[in-house]
Amino acid sequence: MESEFIEYLRPRTILGRLDGVRRVPFNIRVPRQTAGATGAFVGEGSPTVVNKPTFDNITHPWAKAACITVISDELARMSSPSAEGLVRDDLVAALAQYLDKRAVDPAYPGVSNVSPASLTNGVTARQSTGATLAALDADVRYVMTQFADAELSLMRGVWVMSASAAIRLSMMRTNQDSKAFPDLSVTGGTFYGLPVIVSNNVTGSGSPGDQFLILIDQEQVMMSEGAIELDVSMEASLEMNDAPSGGATSLRSLWQNNLIGLKVVRYIYWTKRRSTAVQFIDKAQSYAS
Repeated sequence: MESEFIEYLRPRTILGRLDGVRRVPFNIRVPRQTAGATGAFVGEGSPTVVNKPTFDNITHPWAKAACITVISDELARMSSPSAEGLVRDDLVAALAQYLDKRAVDPAYPGVSNVSPASLTNGVTARQSTGATLAALDADVRYVMTQFADAELSLMRGVWVMSASAAIRLSMMRTNQDSKAFPDLSVTGGTFYGLPVIVSNNVTGSGSPGDQFLILIDQEQVMMSEGAIELDVSMEASLEMNDAPSGGATSLRSLWQNNLIGLKVVRYIYWTKRRSTAVQFIDKAQSYAS
């Protein structure tokens, strides 16, 4: 069941659909070159200059996301369709939504020794400059130029956007009344020549309805994944609280109350090899408004 669960979860997450990221093991230090050596012309009889590259390290610890849900023994025994499938779907949706939002929310800085910062955290957003196709061209050009100026390739670049943004952009039309982005739809496609991942977990940082257009250089993203743990118990005691404390004293016995607890734990960690590996446009809801 665990192997089935991990395959069921991965296609539903943004990170699971990033097929070009660098997969690395947990608990390693990855050397990163921060400055390179340079060459110089050397005159006859003159010494050759000596340069040295400089390095630092990226530490990739492990982190986990988890969820517990409780159903009655009667529901598990008598339900049709099977309660197992219903609970599995709910756990998948909960973890997928949580991980997606943490991965792309610019306001999430991560927690030391607990969770990684989002891929967009610390990135200065490009604010949408207008509702027209020309404004969109200017904003996308600016974002893509950030990669070019940092000498990063977009051969493995991918856009991440909400379904609402994908619908809005796919319906933009040129002055000749033809679709500006005929290869873009609510299910994905391409946008300015790069593939698109659509997820409703991509939301803006301001008022409700704000939207992002995120561009990621997958080659500059490192991700570690571990096994998914799926546990079932009728004998544990739980603090029935969605914000449990470390020293809980009010516990409920699953065995005494004919309940079944299901717990899923997802081990995952991500980070950027270069700070410029992710760029995004904010207020994208203004396009074609």
